[in-house]
Amino acid sequence: MSWLQQQFQDFALGIALIFWGIALIGLVRMFRDEPRQTAAKLSGSLAWFFTLLAILWAAHLSDKYL
Repeated sequence: MSWLQQQFQDFALGIALIFWGIALIGLVRMFRDEPRQTAAKLSGSLAWFFTLLAILWAAHLSDKYL
């Protein structure tokens, strides 16, 4: 079972590396073609992500300490 689990983890890591490689190449191409529009979209997406992260963190702390 340990061998099979190790093979699955290696496969999952390989798939993740391929996905992030393709995503980063796409992001670089977008920045090259339309830098201002891409920066605006990326900033907006990061703002939503950090807002959600702050809400989840506040919920975690309130559940832990209240």
